[in-house]
Amino acid sequence: MQVRHIGNDVGGTFVAQKAGRRIGELSYVHRDGRVVMNHTWVDPRLRGQGLAGELLTTAMSVAQTEQWDVVPECSYIRHALRVSSDRSAT
Repeated sequence: MQVRHIGNDVGGTFVAQKAGRRIGELSYVHRDGRVVMNHTWVDPRLRGQGLAGELLTTAMSVAQTEQWDVVPECSYIRHALRVSSDRSAT
């Protein structure tokens, strides 16, 4: 699997591909100086295998490097970041 980042001044997408086929994505938009992560999608045949988590890990790594102020608007992303935060607090 390969994940690539396509971004511009308006927003972007982290795209997961396997054998040239899009199998997942996480998209975001720039809004009011923040990065709003607003959508995740995984091919229905591959759901439940951790692909969305891998996309989020990649996106958050870029966010840390770029010093983005992230707003998790997508329900999956909100949940995953909350769980991650809860685990690191213990």
